[in-house]
Amino acid sequence: MDEFSARILTCVIEAPIAYALIKHEGWTCRGPGHAALAAAVGSCVLHPPAWDTFQFLHHNLGWGFWSALIPVEAAVYVTKALLIGWMIQLPFKRAMILSTFENTASAGTGVLLTLFGLG
Repeated sequence: MDEFSARILTCVIEAPIAYALIKHEGWTCRGPGHAALAAAVGSCVLHPPAWDTFQFLHHNLGWGFWSALIPVEAAVYVTKALLIGWMIQLPFKRAMILSTFENTASAGTGVLLTLFGLG
């Protein structure tokens, strides 16, 4: 799967999760619609550098798949929480929970697609 297709898939997975989590929890912020939009914007901003960093670590430096993926995803989780928290005025702890849910879903999907040769 190319980076652009992976980015679109990431947005399709993460935006509805952000919407649903904010709506379900009733957290005070700009609302579930803004959360979904913030998730999509965050993905569009962070996915290209995360993809490039993973490719560099894994293919150019010879790091193992997991050795490259884990630090890149950890950086994405925290950075995305900061972006989402700022964009929808959500406290960092809750933004980190939101980021963890949505990024785990999309990263997990990407890993499964890769492992099964579909990505």
